[in-house]
Amino acid sequence: ATRPAGGSRAQLAVHPALGQFILHNAATESNKAGAQLADSFQEAASRAGIRLQVTNGFLELPDAPSGEAPATALLQQAHALKLLVVKGVPTCGLCPDLRQLSKSQHQVNMMY
Repeated sequence: ATRPAGGSRAQLAVHPALGQFILHNAATESNKAGAQLADSFQEAASRAGIRLQVTNGFLELPDAPSGEAPATALLQQAHALKLLVVKGVPTCGLCPDLRQLSKSQHQVNMMY
């Protein structure tokens, strides 16, 4: 089984400008031409025999197989990752109830 590495809830909790940018521009089932930052990493991992999948902008990793060889092979492909990194993003987006904006003064760093 695979598990998503993240979720859209994080994009909704941060400043609406950044969250909307990510949600609007990510490659999804309905936006195949969107930003696909894991494509080179996915191809490199595939050449190493590791099947990764991206669904609606989220990289899904397979359950960890036993032994160090698969993990080492995946780490050797890390140079192919492209990241959007934003530091100090205010968490003034939507509250967990999705009905109002947060009054939080907290900041987070995002890697997409």
